[in-house]
Amino acid sequence: MTSNDRLAKIIAGGRKRYIIVYGVLLWGLLTAVFALALQQLYFKRPIHIADIVFAFIVFPVCGILFGVLMWARLKARYHATMVQSAK
Repeated sequence: MTSNDRLAKIIAGGRKRYIIVYGVLLWGLLTAVFALALQQLYFKRPIHIADIVFAFIVFPVCGILFGVLMWARLKARYHATMVQSAK
């Protein structure tokens, strides 16, 4: 599968799906887990329920922004490769 085919397949999945999968689930939730683990292991600070709630709300919401920005970048890259391959 070429790069263009892979990009086309991702784009065909749709913007909303991309933002949820790559922004909220992959970036937001993984970042929340990483931040809580870092807090516990590196800073030796106990994790409270408020920390968990905060992490699992704030990071996925930020993941929406991340997903939107990455979608725009993905579309721009796809269009650039399509223009390049048309030459």
